[in-house]
Amino acid sequence: MEKIYNKAKEQYHPKEVSPFIYAHHVVCAIESENGEIYAGFCIESCGGVLDLCAERTAALNMYINSGQTVIKRLIAFRDQAPSKESCGMPCGACKEFLMQFNQKNKDMEIMVDYEKREVITLEKLLPDWWGLVAMINKKLRIFTNTKFFSLVHLWLSSNNWFRFFNFSNTSFCCDK
Repeated sequence: MEKIYNKAKEQYHPKEVSPFIYAHHVVCAIESENGEIYAGFCIESCGGVLDLCAERTAALNMYINSGQTVIKRLIAFRDQAPSKESCGMPCGACKEFLMQFNQKNKDMEIMVDYEKREVITLEKLLPDWWGLVAMINKKLRIFTNTKFFSLVHLWLSSNNWFRFFNFSNTSFCCDK
């Protein structure tokens, strides 16, 4: 964690980029799946929706420079390392982006308290992420549209093997 903390700390030097843009006041570093470290910093504009958080710029830096999308560890902070007094949690937009970036990122460790080396996973911050359900439903739709599924379904229904199938709780009631 020391290496990614120091990489992020290098980026901390708040400054006004223009009369409309302020940057480097929140920093982030991430460790990619292959162990490389990438940094990013917050870029805020006077039009809030145009802002880029440090976590997203670090992730995009990783992708631009290596094509990687899986993150093992993340640390983000302002002027001091994350602690109980100084939060380093990604915002909602960043959590969503990181999960969409690669679903393996659910296992990434996010530094909560640097001194105590306390971490939390992205999955704990997004326990019932909508995207996993959407992916499962998509795979189910793809499977149910296959010839194999159609033949099995036809055979089972013509042989009266089942009369009830409920997708909401995946329970089966069989005749035989």
